[in-house]
Amino acid sequence: MKILLINPAPSGTLKATGVLFPPLGLLYVAAYAEKEGHQVVEVLKKNGLEIHAAYILGGQHETAGMIHETIRFAKRLNTNVAQFSILTPYPGTAIYEQVKDRIFRWRAPWSFFDMQHLVFKHDHLSFIRMEWLLLKAHLIYYTRSKKGIQDIWHHIKKHHLGARTLLRFLRDYFGG
Repeated sequence: MKILLINPAPSGTLKATGVLFPPLGLLYVAAYAEKEGHQVVEVLKKNGLEIHAAYILGGQHETAGMIHETIRFAKRLNTNVAQFSILTPYPGTAIYEQVKDRIFRWRAPWSFFDMQHLVFKHDHLSFIRMEWLLLKAHLIYYTRSKKGIQDIWHHIKKHHLGARTLLRFLRDYFGG
């Protein structure tokens, strides 16, 4: 199931989607199937809403293939913004209790519990593979249009980013 969060929701949109008024001013729309998700996104866009979708990658039993399918789904859904993050089991949660014996000891400093790093031994994915999949999700999603590619190119030129900077980033990021 994919969940879309929209805030605030204009009154006409609630009627168009058939969703009752939500708590706390948030409109929660559950898309049980890909087809329904696309229909809901189209109705919301027609009513002038910008849509922010959030995807948590790296569930305990999730494979690289499943993550690739999530990335493809995000690209097809074509929301205004997509936030990709890595499952992070915080203490006090049920998921933490399930994986606490598999938390990387070298990842024990809490600064790595930021939803950008894999902090436990995953069933199917290595630390490096998960980091790469997160980077890949952002690259694929945000280069899905000509404008996205132009924006990235503009950013590279503006900040004088070249191959040397990219290699330094990869070395620093992956601890090489």
